[in-house]
Amino acid sequence: MQPHEIQAVLSNIITPIEDQLNRAAGAAVTVELLMRLIAERHIPLQKKITELLSNHRTDRRNYWDCDLSILDKAIEELFHDKLSEAERDAVLKFRDKRNKLVHADFVSLMSLLNITATGQLITGNNQRNIVINEDVEESILSIERNQGFETFKREALQVRFILEKLMLSLSGDNK
Repeated sequence: MQPHEIQAVLSNIITPIEDQLNRAAGAAVTVELLMRLIAERHIPLQKKITELLSNHRTDRRNYWDCDLSILDKAIEELFHDKLSEAERDAVLKFRDKRNKLVHADFVSLMSLLNITATGQLITGNNQRNIVINEDVEESILSIERNQGFETFKREALQVRFILEKLMLSLSGDNK
């Protein structure tokens, strides 16, 4: 790439979406932080995590450094009766969305968010083309144009409220 092409990518693609991306990624980190704070304050959850980790080949043996999938599963199993089916489902499905966001796989993220990844090109039948994963530049433009970051943040906020409710429900049975 020539310097002017690099500058065009930075100014036309990265800069316009940076704030939205930062807010979406921040919402994802907040969800993970809440999950780890719940584990820090709830010994039975720590024990459940240790139990689940005993079946995995990993050096990570603690709530603060285990894979998010283990934390998700531990929360789902231990608090099965404290969360509705819809709440458990929202928490479990959020991890895949988070992963797609932080790995910049916007086409897959839009699919998980039930958003059609449309491109800028208008086809012969007056419809936008469908973006594929290898079209990274087009996927950035698509997720921004199709309100993907906003949709992600709304879902992150929903999961945050579920986790906050769960945390409050544990006030009597903490450490």
